[in-house]
Amino acid sequence: MMASFLMLSYLIKAKFKGKTFVCHSIIGSIVLFHVLPTLLSHSISPSGSSTCGDVLCFHGTCHDGRCICDNGWQGSACHRCGGRIKLDAPSGYISDGIGNYSTDLQCTWIIESGMNESVIRLEFVHFETECSWDHLYIFDGDSVFSPVLAAFSGILVRDGHEFQRIPEISAHSGRAYLYFYSDAAYNMSGFNISYSINTCPKNCSGHGVCVSPSLGCTCDAGYDGEACDRLICPNDCSGHGVCDREQHKCNCDYDFVGIDCSQPQFEGFWTNVNAIKTVKGRALHQSVLYENSMYVTGGEYYEPEEFLMRFDLKLKKWETIKGDIESGVVPSERFGHSVVLHNNKLIMFGGMLKNGSITHDLWAYDILRQRWDLWVEGDDYFSLSCAIVKGGFGHSSCYDSLTKVIYVFGGYHSLGASDTILVDLLYGYNYRFKSWILLNPSQSPRYLHSATIINGLMLVYGGNGYNASHYNSGDRCFSPQFLSYEISCDTWRTLKDPSPAILLSDSGFGRYGHSSILYEDSIYIFGGFNGVMLSSILKYSPGDCRRFSIADECGRVRAGTKCVWNKDKNVCLPFSVQKTSQAVSLYSPCDSVYANFTELCQRQTLCPSCLANTYGCVWCSSGQCAHQKCRKTGVKDEIKSISDSSRCEDDIRSSNCDKLHNCHSCHTEYQCGWQRDSKCYTFVRDFDNKTDKNALRDDLKPVCEQPCHTRTTCENCTAGSCMWCSSTRRCIESNAYAAIFPIAQCMEWTIHPYKCSGLTCSDIQSCDRCLKNPLCGWCDDGTGTGVGICLEGASTGPYKWNGTHYSLIMSACPANDWHFAHCPECQCNGHSHCLSPNVCQKPCNHLTEGSHCQYCMAGYYGNPMNGGNCTPCSCHSHSVFCNRESGKCHCTTKGITGHHCEKCDEQNNYIGNPEEEGGSCFYNLTMGYQYTFNMSKPDDRFYTRINFMNVPMTPDIDVEFMIQCQESALVNISIGSATFPIRTLHERLECGNFKLRFSHDENLFGIENTTFYVNVFAFSTPFVLQISFSQHRTLDLLQFFVTFSSCFLTLLIIAAILWKIKQKYDLYRRRQQLFVEMEQMASRPFATVVIHVNREQINLKDNRSRDCDNPTPIALEPCNTGKAAVLSLIVRMPTGGALPTPAGQTGIAIASALVSLGTVPLEHKSNKETDCPNNKVMNSSNKLNNCPTTTTNMTGV
Repeated sequence: MMASFLMLSYLIKAKFKGKTFVCHSIIGSIVLFHVLPTLLSHSISPSGSSTCGDVLCFHGTCHDGRCICDNGWQGSACHRCGGRIKLDAPSGYISDGIGNYSTDLQCTWIIESGMNESVIRLEFVHFETECSWDHLYIFDGDSVFSPVLAAFSGILVRDGHEFQRIPEISAHSGRAYLYFYSDAAYNMSGFNISYSINTCPKNCSGHGVCVSPSLGCTCDAGYDGEACDRLICPNDCSGHGVCDREQHKCNCDYDFVGIDCSQPQFEGFWTNVNAIKTVKGRALHQSVLYENSMYVTGGEYYEPEEFLMRFDLKLKKWETIKGDIESGVVPSERFGHSVVLHNNKLIMFGGMLKNGSITHDLWAYDILRQRWDLWVEGDDYFSLSCAIVKGGFGHSSCYDSLTKVIYVFGGYHSLGASDTILVDLLYGYNYRFKSWILLNPSQSPRYLHSATIINGLMLVYGGNGYNASHYNSGDRCFSPQFLSYEISCDTWRTLKDPSPAILLSDSGFGRYGHSSILYEDSIYIFGGFNGVMLSSILKYSPGDCRRFSIADECGRVRAGTKCVWNKDKNVCLPFSVQKTSQAVSLYSPCDSVYANFTELCQRQTLCPSCLANTYGCVWCSSGQCAHQKCRKTGVKDEIKSISDSSRCEDDIRSSNCDKLHNCHSCHTEYQCGWQRDSKCYTFVRDFDNKTDKNALRDDLKPVCEQPCHTRTTCENCTAGSCMWCSSTRRCIESNAYAAIFPIAQCMEWTIHPYKCSGLTCSDIQSCDRCLKNPLCGWCDDGTGTGVGICLEGASTGPYKWNGTHYSLIMSACPANDWHFAHCPECQCNGHSHCLSPNVCQKPCNHLTEGSHCQYCMAGYYGNPMNGGNCTPCSCHSHSVFCNRESGKCHCTTKGITGHHCEKCDEQNNYIGNPEEEGGSCFYNLTMGYQYTFNMSKPDDRFYTRINFMNVPMTPDIDVEFMIQCQESALVNISIGSATFPIRTLHERLECGNFKLRFSHDENLFGIENTTFYVNVFAFSTPFVLQISFSQHRTLDLLQFFVTFSSCFLTLLIIAAILWKIKQKYDLYRRRQQLFVEMEQMASRPFATVVIHVNREQINLKDNRSRDCDNPTPIALEPCNTGKAAVLSLIVRMPTGGALPTPAGQTGIAIASALVSLGTVPLEHKSNKETDCPNNKVMNSSNKLNNCPTTTTNMTGV
C-alpha cells in the first residue's frame, strides 16, 4: 500500500494529469490505493514498477540503489522513453512517460500481434505536442519503411476535451510501428494512446456487443456506426424533424438540414459528399472546375496514387486519369504548384518535386485530347507598380470577376536568414495595371488554407494557424475556422465552421493543404491533412438572401453570401444579382473595421506601399508613413495623399531588396547587394544631378556561401547556416522548414555537425545506439561476443537502398542474427565472452576494460566498440595517460602542449624542445620579479611537474632565489652554461618556504649564458607556488652616511640661497606696487567742491588740535575687492609759522590715501569724537573711479 501511495504522489508531482487512465472515484477512498497500480500498469509500467530508495523505478528494476531501466526507457526513475520498446500484450497503453517529454528525443514502439493480417487499433486518450515540429508517426508494419498511416502533432486531446476529432487508427498488417520525434526547441505534455489487438472498433464504445473482429459490433438501440459511437437521432432532431429509426436518421423539416436537423438552410450549411468510389487521401494538391467535374492534380500522399484525377460532381464518382505513357511527356510528381483553367486546358506551373528540387516549368493538360504538353521551361518577369509586397509560401489566391482583382491572403513569410512568421496580410493585384494594393488584414494568421470568391465574398476555410510567437490553442494547428472577407466593405467576419455535431464523419474537420472549388454556388473542399491524409469532400451551401424580409437582417446576416436590400422592391437579393441589374436604390451596410490602422501605416517604410492601401495612410516629408495626417514637428510637413501616389514612382528607396533574406536571392535583383551584416540593401548613384538605382559592381559583392540545396552531406550542410534532414537526405535553408516539410515529411533534422555521425545506420558502432535510431537494426556476427553491424531494417529483416527506394533483403543478415527490438544478451564488443547473460568475463582482452569491454585501458586509446582496437598513447615520455577515445595526451608537465605533448606553450612564455630525449619546457623567469602559479583549474588536474629557468645578467652580484609552495612538492636546482655542463646544486628539496643565495664568485654570471634550472615535481593539483630570482648589491654603511650627509648639506645651502633671492624679489614687487598705486591715484579725475571756511583765529598752541588725528573724510571710494579703499579728506596747508594764510591762497588742500577697510573700536571712536568737537563732516559729490585692489599705508598727495 505504501508503494501505491508513493506512486500516486509521484504522479501528482510529475503533472501526469490527463495522460493516465481517467478515474473519477474519490481519492480518499481506500479502494483507490489498490486500484491505481492496476490501472497504471497499463499506461506507465507494463513490466511493473519497483521502489528504489526514495525513487520509483517506473520501467526498470532497482540495483545497488539506482534504477536499471528496461529497454527503451531512460531517466533517474526510468520514467521517460528513449529507445525502442516492443509490445506484444493483447492490449495496453503507449506513453512518452511521466510529465513533459524531453527535447531532442527519439522513441519507437513496435506492436507485434503474432499473426499476419490481424488488426491493431489505436485510440488517443491524450495528445499534446508542438504543432508541425514534434510528430508521432504511425506505420502499418514493423518499420519506418512500412506504409504511413498518420503523423500527428499539435494539441488534439487534452483533459478529455477533443480539440480535433481523431479517428481510430487501424493497422491491418499484424504489426504497428510508432515513432516519436521531438526537436531541440520546445516540449509539452506528450501523449497517451491505448492499443488493442483483434478487437472491434473502439470496443463498440460501450454501446454495443463485439461479435468478432471481422464481423464488428452489434449496436444497442439508438446507436449506429462502425463503433456504435453515433446516436441515430442526435438531440432528438433538434425539434426540426422526425426520427426514422428504421433508416437510422432524422427526416428534417423544410429549411433544416444536418444529422440533427440543427442547420437552417437559409443561413448556410455544411454537408458531406458521399462518393461512389473512394480514393487515397492527399494534400498540397490543386483542384480546378471544368464543366461538371473537379480535376485534382499532384499533391503529397502516403500511398501511391495517380497524379491526375477527376471527380464527377453530378454522379459523385471518382475517375483516375493516366498519363500519356506512350509519348513519355508527363510532368513529374509534385506538390505546392499552381493550376488554372484556360481554353479547355489545365495550365500547371512550378511546384516542388519528390526529390526536393523546386521547378518553374509550365505544363498544359488538354482535357479534350487527354494529354500533357510542356509549354515553357525558364523564367519570365515583368515590373510591378504601387505597393511593394513580400512573397511567401502557403498563401491563397483567387480572382474576382467583378473587381478584376486577384486576392492573395495569408502565408508563411521569412523575417531573416533564420526567422519566419505566419501572416494575416491581404494583397490585391490588378492584372490590367500590374499593380498591388494592401487591404485590411484578417487578424487571423494562417497558411495552406483555401479561399473561394462567391457572390461578393471571399470565403477562407481551414489552414495551419500555429505560430510559435503566439499562444498555442488547440485549433490552430489544424484549423476548422471559416472566415469571410467582404470585398466591397474591406471587412472580415467569422462564420459558422463545421463540427462533429453537424457532419457525419470521424476524420475531423480542421485541416490544411486542402483545395476548394466553386460549383453551382456551393463550395467543395477536398482532401487536406490533419495528421492523416484526407480524401473526404465537404460541401458548403451558402444561405438564401430571399428568405430575409427585413433590411437590417439582409445586410448583416452571416449566411456565407453577401446580401443587399433593394429599396425599390423591398426585397433582399444576392449581391451578384444586383450588380448585373440596372441602377437601383440599394442598402448594404458594412461592418466596423477592427484594425489598428495607425500601426499598419507605421509598418510601411516606402512611399508606394504607404499610399497604395486601404488604411488611410499619408506619406510625410520626413520619410515616414502616418495614418490620416502627419505629426506636427515644428516644421510644416509636405503631406502626400493617396491620389498623389504617382509621385512615388521616382522614389529611389522603392525596392524589394529588404525583403530578400539570403545572399543568392538578394543578387537576383540588379539594384540589390548583400552586405556583411547579412542584410540586402538597395544601391543608388548620382548621375546628371539625378539619383537613380544602380547595380553593385561584382568586385564589391561578397562571395555567397554554397547554397544549402546543393550540399549533399550532413557535415557539409551543418557547416553553414543550413538544416539537414536525415530521413530525406536533404539540406535546406534554416528558415524554410515550414515550406519544404509542411506535412511532417522530415522525421529528423539537425543543424549541429556533431550529430551527423549518428544519423546513418552504418556509422553506428554499438547495438544500443543502433536500436535507438528508428531506421536501424543490429546484425550480430554470430560469435556471441557482441560484434555486429548496424543496418537499415525492420523487425522482419534488413533493408537496402536500391537507388529509388528501400527494399527487404533477407540475405544481408541471417534471421537468427538479426535483432530489431532487443540487443543480443552478450555485449562484450568482441573482447570477451559472457559467463552469464550480459556479464562479460574479466579481465577483458585486447587492452580493454569496462562492464562491456567498451573502453581502452589506461595508457591506451581508440574505439574498442564493436571489435575496435586500442593503441598505446604516444606522449614523448611526458605522460602515460591520454584521452581513451581521441588519444590526446594528458601532459603532466605544465607548459607542454600538443596532441602528443610535442610542443611548448610559447604564447605563455614557455620555451624548450619536449620532443628530444630528456627535453622539456621551461618558464623563463625575469630577474627581479615574483611569480605566482595557480594550478587549480579542471584542465590542470593532470599536472605533476613544472620547470623554470633564469639567466643572471650582472656578473658581479650574487643571485637570491625564493620559492614558496602551499602543498607538498620536491625541488631540484641546477646550473649550466654554453661551455660548462649542467650540474646539480640542490636535489629533492622539500618545497616549503625558503630562500637560497648563490655567490657570483663561485658561479660565472653574465658569461656564456649561465642559466639556473628549477624543477618542481611530485605535487598534485590543486597546487599554488610563488617563485623569484633577484640580484641586489651589498650595502656599504660608511659610504651611505657620507653620501647622505653631503647631499643634505648641499640641499641646505641651496635652500638658504633661494630664501635670500625670494626676499629680494618680494621687496622689488612692493616697490613696483607702490608706483602703480601712485599712478592710479594721480590719474583720478577732479571735481569742484564748495566748502565754507571759518575765518576765526586758531590757537596753534591748543593741545586739542594735536589730538585730533582722526579726521572725517569727505569721500571713501571702495576698491572692487571690498578689502581696500581710497580715502579723501580736506587738510589745512601749513603757513610756515605765520598766523594768516598768504594772500591769494585758501590754505586748504585735498588729500587722498589708500587704506585698508576695517572696523574701529567703539571706545577709540568715542574718544576721538569727544576730543575733536570742532571737526566737521564735509561731503563730496565727486564721481570717482574704482581703484586697483591693493592695500597700503596712508599716502598723502
